[in-house]
Amino acid sequence: MQHLWLGILLLGSLTANAQDNPRFNLICHADRGGIALDTYLYVDPERATVNGEPASITDEEITWRRETEGTEFRYSVNRKSGAMSVTGFDKKSGRVFSTEDRTCESTTERKYGPTEHGV
Repeated sequence: MQHLWLGILLLGSLTANAQDNPRFNLICHADRGGIALDTYLYVDPERATVNGEPASITDEEITWRRETEGTEFRYSVNRKSGAMSVTGFDKKSGRVFSTEDRTCESTTERKYGPTEHGV
């Protein structure tokens, strides 16, 4: 009986937190020659971050970039269609060396704003 009450309290706590917190998760799927490569995104509109990186988050689009030594990756997720694009650049030459398209879907019930695909 004690486990039942703990479960009810935990569920109530999670539900209350979900209503107060507009953060949401996305999973983005890519297929490379039959090998599925998924990317998990943790979007926090209040802090304007994606996976902790600064981002621009609107009702239409989520964009951010990530820089590593010598490279820059630009990410964009269309919140209406769920389409994600990733483009990699060589920072020194500016040459595009990688372009990839993915499809994203929400993995959380609480969503930020009205969207058809929940992203």
